[in-house]
Amino acid sequence: MPPSHVNSPPLYRLHAVWIGLILGLGTLFFANSFRGEFVFDDEMMLTGARDLSKAPLKAWLRPSPRAVGSASFALNYLAGGTHTFGYHLANLAIHLSAALVLYWLVWRTLQSPRLVERYGQAAVPLAGVIALIWTLHPLQTQSVTYIVQRYESLMGLFFLLTIACLVRGVDTGKRLWLVASLGFCLLGMQTKEVMAAAPIMALWYDRVFLAESWRELWRKRWAYYAAYLLALASLILFIAMHWSWIGKRGTLFHDHLSPLAYAMNQGAVILHYVRLTFWPQGQNIDYGWPPSDNYVTLIAADLVIVALLCLTVWAIWKAPALGFLGGWFFVILAPSSSFAPIIDLAFEHRMYLPLLSLAALTVIGGYEALTRYVTLARRPAVAGIVAALVIVSLGITTTLRNEVYDTPLSLWSDVMRKSPEHWRSYVNLGKHYAESQQPAKAAPYFAKAYELNPDDHRVLNNYASLQETHFQNYELAEKCYLQAIADNPDYPVARFNYGSFLNDRGRHAEAQEQLQLAYAKSGEFPQIRLTLGAIELHLGNRAEAQRLLEEELAIRPHEPLAHNLLGLCLTERDDKRAAIHFLTAIQLNPKYVEAHNNVADLFVRLGRYDLAEQHLQAALAVEPQNQTVRRNLAVVRQALATPN
Repeated sequence: MPPSHVNSPPLYRLHAVWIGLILGLGTLFFANSFRGEFVFDDEMMLTGARDLSKAPLKAWLRPSPRAVGSASFALNYLAGGTHTFGYHLANLAIHLSAALVLYWLVWRTLQSPRLVERYGQAAVPLAGVIALIWTLHPLQTQSVTYIVQRYESLMGLFFLLTIACLVRGVDTGKRLWLVASLGFCLLGMQTKEVMAAAPIMALWYDRVFLAESWRELWRKRWAYYAAYLLALASLILFIAMHWSWIGKRGTLFHDHLSPLAYAMNQGAVILHYVRLTFWPQGQNIDYGWPPSDNYVTLIAADLVIVALLCLTVWAIWKAPALGFLGGWFFVILAPSSSFAPIIDLAFEHRMYLPLLSLAALTVIGGYEALTRYVTLARRPAVAGIVAALVIVSLGITTTLRNEVYDTPLSLWSDVMRKSPEHWRSYVNLGKHYAESQQPAKAAPYFAKAYELNPDDHRVLNNYASLQETHFQNYELAEKCYLQAIADNPDYPVARFNYGSFLNDRGRHAEAQEQLQLAYAKSGEFPQIRLTLGAIELHLGNRAEAQRLLEEELAIRPHEPLAHNLLGLCLTERDDKRAAIHFLTAIQLNPKYVEAHNNVADLFVRLGRYDLAEQHLQAALAVEPQNQTVRRNLAVVRQALATPN
């Protein structure tokens, strides 16, 4: 138990000051993150959030990989649609909440029987400085400012709450806290897979800072840890059951890198993370870190990591608190930075929780140096100045790093400068210009991506689109689409684009086949129901077209093209509903010439030439040279001029 003086009013005031600093400085230095647009994988997140927000309650409650994080994005979508402010607000709230839990946990740890004699009197400022460094460090921008990495920060919050509730359970003797700890652990496991490390670290923390022996730990909390074993087994089973889903997320695992080769490359990556911790310059959202075949540099880096691991193992017996910090760093990094050959060797968000170890070691080490080399009278001033300089410097660097996330253009331009041989920056810059209706600017970026990585299905797909739309080289475009599909038959974007390509060439049956395959792989792919519905209608499959278009409108009720196509499906079978859909399309887009013409045709069949004339006149006002509309208007006026 902590010493009895912890409840004294002065201590509460000290806590209030540090909590205010964490919240105030955290908000100040992350304030400009609210300007950031959706970037990188945010669009994929947004599609899932939109669809889940419209789904029935049972879809929200159904277990699925990362369900809790996905539900939080869906709530954001329900609250604010595609406005980024709410997403950034939620991300910052999660991060600051995690920072407060971390502050309390560090303070309580420094008050534990193992550490109280050495650090008890300075526990509050030490915990405050550690928490501020962790909160404001530029490495955290990828987990806070980059919206989709809420998965990492939310998992981090649940991870910290898992251990904090364990501590409260031991301190108070109330089992409800242990139940809460298990609950937060389960929520974390439904947020991100790295949470599998939480039971290990909870057990380690318990033995080092709470229990006097393994026997005491097991006697008092055997049921708690038995529940963790069940939770871990469930997580492993759950991952195995959803392995196909995990594999679909951007081709998660490396095809050409063995687990051993991946692990050997991680030494340099981890040392890079450590370097960024102490000198956060050269940050990059997408390193495109290439596997190295230089065994001298690989082995040199790996030997450093092995030495640190050996030091951690030694410290488990000789300096358990130090061993716990080493374990926190390596165990939490292990799922992404050991033997599982993930396609991307380096991502900064993986340091969200491991950063705590380095921050704590640095601050505690600084405190030890201070007590040894600085006189008692000068310590507060020296400590205050150094801490303020470090904290403010980190905060300013974080604010500057946030600016990079403002737009896709600023983000991918930054990646291109820092990783000029990484194809993904060129693909995304090309996509940015293509979506901005600037194909001439997009062309060189897609071409460069193709030059750097001509075998990747995403690169091939974009290069095919470039050849189709910009250069009208349809033969090369089709060849590249087919190569993209051959490289990854499960990639729905290439099948969708190839299907659209075939449809534009009049090869409707082939287009139908490709789009049906794309739809089977990803029914939520934007526009896929719409395009497939149009083809089914063209091929005379009205019932199937109607089904697809009604599904599309259930999700996107404000899509004028879907209303127009559904009106065509219903014409001559249900003219009243057809008219409603044509008129809805016109209401959504008053300049929709085809919808005006279609509803006019329907009114002609119903004998309402006056209404037909109104819509044809509206269409002609938009496209005065449209010959079809001109002919139809002439027929209608002739009918109006002819006596009954």
